[in-house]
Amino acid sequence: MIRFGVIGAGRIGKVHSATIAANPKAKLVYIADAMPKAAQELSAKHGAKVASIDEIMASKDVDAVLIGSPTGFHDRADPGGVQRRQGDHVREAGVARRGDDPRDTEGRREE
Repeated sequence: MIRFGVIGAGRIGKVHSATIAANPKAKLVYIADAMPKAAQELSAKHGAKVASIDEIMASKDVDAVLIGSPTGFHDRADPGGVQRRQGDHVREAGVARRGDDPRDTEGRREE
């Protein structure tokens, strides 16, 4: 079973959280969001816990992190987080960085 932490409880975070929660081979463990109420509501819906980005990135209970914050904030969701989670998986829900063409997947940060 793959244990997930999701950063972002908005529109995209909700979609990805529902997909993770519905997969019998996955478990949604943590949700982080800049708006605590959004994180609380989404975590309650899927039986996850609210956590900070730092808590998700440091947790031994998480195998993969999905960044589902607005595309323009992906690079600010957790600077250095990919390096902190070496050996695990960190995936952005989108592919664009500020100033990049959103259709360009070359700039995608994936480990």
